Amino acid sequence: MALGKKKTCELVGQWAQSIANHLYYCAASSAGNGDMVVARWMSIGNHVSDIHEGHGDLFPKCLHSPIQRNWIKKGMMKYVVINICSLFRCQSKNVTE
Repeated sequence: MALGKKKTCELVGQWAQSIANHLYYCAASSAGNGDMVVARWMSIGNHVSDIHEGHGDLFPKCLHSPIQRNWIKKGMMKYVVINICSLFRCQSKNVTE
């Protein structure tokens, strides 16, 4: 993740491996249900901000136990950048087809 190497986005860099793991988890744990893959992936913006519930109807909350991390504050630009990436719906449409 080149974004995480920028001085102003170091916190994103700390999350790079976890974000990649989350994408793998979304695909591996959804039993071929494309809508569930997308619902789980869309939770990443909340997850990195220490919000683990209220994601949506299909995937309402994270299933993990409490985690101690350097969380990305929801109002920070880094949060916005991650959400823009995760909400890039053109790609997620292909998952559900």
